[in-house]
Amino acid sequence: MIDREQIIDWENPKGEILGEVSSKIEFRNVEFACPSGPESKILHNFCLAIPSRKTVALVGGSRSGKSTEVALIERFYDKLVGNF
Repeated sequence: MIDREQIIDWENPKGEILGEVSSKIEFRNVEFACPSGPESKILHNFCLAIPSRKTVALVGGSRSGKSTEVALIERFYDKLVGNF
């Protein structure tokens, strides 16, 4: 995993700095698998819409994808398929 080349360069200081964000967060048919285990999908056709200025709770069993959803929003990972 250390030797794997990252698609997202999170250390790059160049990029758009956003002011106030006022749009919803939406996952549409997102698929994701960990780079260390690409044969085992964590999210498959996952859909979720979070309206602007709303608080939500992600609830589910262990290894159901809650932390993965947050990591995708924060761009720690990139999706395999789908839109958000």
